Amino acid sequence: MLQRKAVLANVHILPDEHALGPLARLFLYSSYRSMPDTVSSITQDSYALTPGVIWRQSYSDVHKQWCSEASLDNFAREHSLFNFYRPFLPEKHAFCVKSNQRLSAPSVRVVRYTNTWRYCSECAKEDIETHGFPYFHVAHQLPGTTFCHEHGTLLRSGCLACGSDWQKLGILLAPPSNDICDNCCSAIEIVEQFRDDDVKWIQHMSYRLLHGDYKHLTLTQLQSAYRQWLGIGPRQGVLNIKERSIVQDAQHHIDNAFDPRFYRLFITNTDERPDKKRSVALSLYQAAFSEGKLISPIIHLMLIRVMFGELSNIPKI
Repeated sequence: MLQRKAVLANVHILPDEHALGPLARLFLYSSYRSMPDTVSSITQDSYALTPGVIWRQSYSDVHKQWCSEASLDNFAREHSLFNFYRPFLPEKHAFCVKSNQRLSAPSVRVVRYTNTWRYCSECAKEDIETHGFPYFHVAHQLPGTTFCHEHGTLLRSGCLACGSDWQKLGILLAPPSNDICDNCCSAIEIVEQFRDDDVKWIQHMSYRLLHGDYKHLTLTQLQSAYRQWLGIGPRQGVLNIKERSIVQDAQHHIDNAFDPRFYRLFITNTDERPDKKRSVALSLYQAAFSEGKLISPIIHLMLIRVMFGELSNIPKI
């Protein structure tokens, strides 16, 4: 009979901690040589532990092990990015938590800071004072987020000196306590520093979405609002020549509505030329008319900023 390994009593989940954090800490404190071996009695889903997954089996397993007194929905809201994605999910993905369906974030190689773990130096100091060690906070893992909403400080991620991989939690385990790379002792890099009012708005709205604001917003409502803004009703087959021209003109406007540095901060494959499409990911047509396609919330927030200014201005169905 297989003997289950005991879970260390000093490992538990902390406020605003990403759901994968306890697994990394269990490995840190154990005598096992690999993450899968360490956590095998808790979960078999211990590969590619990046922050860019909306929901996966290991989240449910962590909930069962360390937070079963709370509902799974409440756990998802506090310890994963599900709330941030929820308003933008097609109907077939909207119940991924309840059905325990694995759901990866869209465009992880295109939307910057989707798969890389980030931390705030000030939060790390406070974590050490309060809990004795730093840990990865959910809010810092929001795609495209570059600053801490609590302290206003730029986040840190990665080491240019040695190229340390900041996607693999099994290697990182926790933020460094002194902003020094554990691999080569160089300084951990500060993320992109550009911030204008539009950057601040998108990152602030991301934070509010994560914390449950605009919880009644749906993809159906959004797409209806996009089409209303364009003056195009529900699509019947392909768009006609006039409608395609409307979408193309609107796309050109969106592609040039922000500072070029804004696009470079959020999108990895940005075209610098103003007469060209900024990125295939920044597609108004897909956002407005592809009803079953999962598109990054960052793309939707860009469109909302141009079309309506604020989320509260989105017309209701």
